[in-house]
Amino acid sequence: RLRTYVWSSRLRATHESTVWTRYFRWSMSSTRTCEVKPMDDMMDNILEFNAEDVLREKILAFERKQVKAKLRPPLPCDVKVKTKQENALIEQRKVERTRVFNDVIELMPDNFLFNCEDVAEKLCIEKPSASTYLKQMVDRGYLHQIPKSQRGDMFRFVKTGNTP
Repeated sequence: RLRTYVWSSRLRATHESTVWTRYFRWSMSSTRTCEVKPMDDMMDNILEFNAEDVLREKILAFERKQVKAKLRPPLPCDVKVKTKQENALIEQRKVERTRVFNDVIELMPDNFLFNCEDVAEKLCIEKPSASTYLKQMVDRGYLHQIPKSQRGDMFRFVKTGNTP
């Protein structure tokens, strides 16, 4: 793999009233290439300099720091608009989640402790998925989570009486 190191040095020399800037590129093979740009291109960039542009960039950087520190909501230019496919996927997941919640409420008997293995077996789903659904149901208030009695045991759940 060839790594390229970029070194820049400015050499001011007057040659037919043109100032040249040389950029040297060094590589591990110890070959040197030289790219020469006339000063006219650089002068165009300098003439386009505007203090308001600098101020704009500094204010934008400050506002983004405020967002990271959670002192303000995200900037409108940084908010990603969801596509129709993303919205359809979110809606599909919501429908599936509601179906599983209703199945857990219907299939698990009242006043009976159950764990994610029981739910996975009854609903014919994977154990990690069942665990995730049960945690979401606890967060929404449909189930109570019983603390573990021993280390290594699974959490047990009981219905609260609330329905989705």
